[in-house]
Amino acid sequence: MDPANLNLDGLTLSDEGLTLNLASEPETAAILEHCLIGRVLADREIQFAYFSERMSRAWKPGKRVTITKSVADRYLFQFHHKVDAARVLDEGPWLYDNFHIVVDRIAPRAVANFVPLNHIDFWVQVHGLPFGFNQPKVGQGIGSFLGTLKSFDDRNSIHSSYMQIKVAIDVTVPLKKEWHVCAVNGEFVTVNFKYEKLGVFCHRCGVLGHTDKACPELFELDVDDDVRNWGVFLKPAAQRIGTAATNRWLQDPISATMSRNNPPAATAPAGRNTNSRGTVPVPNFNERMLVVQSQIYAIKQDMLAVQTASHAKQAAGASATFSFWRPPLQLPRPQTYLRDAS
Repeated sequence: MDPANLNLDGLTLSDEGLTLNLASEPETAAILEHCLIGRVLADREIQFAYFSERMSRAWKPGKRVTITKSVADRYLFQFHHKVDAARVLDEGPWLYDNFHIVVDRIAPRAVANFVPLNHIDFWVQVHGLPFGFNQPKVGQGIGSFLGTLKSFDDRNSIHSSYMQIKVAIDVTVPLKKEWHVCAVNGEFVTVNFKYEKLGVFCHRCGVLGHTDKACPELFELDVDDDVRNWGVFLKPAAQRIGTAATNRWLQDPISATMSRNNPPAATAPAGRNTNSRGTVPVPNFNERMLVVQSQIYAIKQDMLAVQTASHAKQAAGASATFSFWRPPLQLPRPQTYLRDAS
């Protein structure tokens, strides 16, 4: 059949090939808005059934998700509401068995094989900045050095011990460890980078997706030279809970209780504080001590119950005259000696 004789809405056939106008297919365009494509940066084979189960439970989409294996190492994630797709993109990076997953939207007319999938958005902590450098234009410069700046954390302030910026990192190049910043006195100081939610990466070459035992550079040598220029120092240390909740004269910095996307609540329960994300309440010192005391009491009661059962068993097999078993002492229930300022 001569292509010139075909008359299909939105479809053009010529000697060069076929062209589809997606503007005339609103249903198809709407489906693409809900779809993401991704790949796992791993040095081993991925079990698709297990991968689908794990990721669907991790994402918990409100309208569910359909996961299919597209081509080679590419996976298609069809969410049934655009809110779910947007949330998955915003709350990354995502990990599967501690391996990073690169996800991105599908552009119209894109071919799965040719979608780059080489960038992951990381929240990066910048440590060691001089006072006064924790501001957006400095973050713009550092973000350009690391990759592409996506967001500057509005919680950054003079009280922050480090700067937080969201950067699109190229996963095909080594992670950057440090940079030099000129201070007021003209001397250069070294600032260090720490990547939140950092999964498997090579301590030898600094690239995501494999360990130093599977590094391509290692197999170019006759003997392992034990050179490891990257390490766990690229991961943030665990954050400690503040003390302002138990001190009525001390106030936490405002920026430390603000969420990246939401302002702080107008009021909060007395004697309670919020964590670094500003969304989950953290028990104050008095409440934590009460919990600890209750746990210690429960452990002691369990030990006494075991001791009582053991003595009772011994007494049953021995003469009542020579029995040395005595009933255990009853411990008083724990009391709290602390009271909130409120």
